[in-house]
Amino acid sequence: MICQDCGVEAETKHVSFHQNIGALVVRFPKSIEGACASLASTSTFGG
Repeated sequence: MICQDCGVEAETKHVSFHQNIGALVVRFPKSIEGACASLASTSTFGG
């Protein structure tokens, strides 16, 4: 399969990551869901 995040053809798995950063009054949500290669999954959220 092709990774939906980085576009590399590699073994992928369906993943869903959610991140929420709060700064006093503002929130910065970030999420990604789809078929991702393990390298793209860890680099997206600094794992």
